[in-house]
Amino acid sequence: MMGGGMQLNNQVTLKRVADTLGMTEDDLTAQLKAGQTLDEIALAKGVDSSKVVDTILAPVNDMLQVGVKYGYLTDAQAKTMLDNATQRVQQMMSKPLNNLGTGRGKVGPMMRGGRMGRGMMGGLLNGGPRTAPTTGNGTTSY
Repeated sequence: MMGGGMQLNNQVTLKRVADTLGMTEDDLTAQLKAGQTLDEIALAKGVDSSKVVDTILAPVNDMLQVGVKYGYLTDAQAKTMLDNATQRVQQMMSKPLNNLGTGRGKVGPMMRGGRMGRGMMGGLLNGGPRTAPTTGNGTTSY
């Protein structure tokens, strides 16, 4: 996936990461375009990289929990998906993101699918899960 140009170009995510790092979106964008990595920027700002990872993944985690709550995912599936997303974001932290695009409404390949096919949300954003939701008694519910 890294070769596919993972991007941090969702405006909301960019703002949240900038806030976590104590800087403006413009300053963050400029540093990323200059070739600095998120790890390098976080270190310079005295922010633990894991806090930036958590910031990036917070909406993903929230979405996964909604999927679990309504029976679209099991806890184990949600944990696996979050673990996989965490690995990808941790890898992204040490890669230059100088192909950053910040146009309103842009979402990078990590979130929409890109080379991963179903995206970071495992299809929740692209047509739902592969299995039907079930009720507590094992019957299908739509």
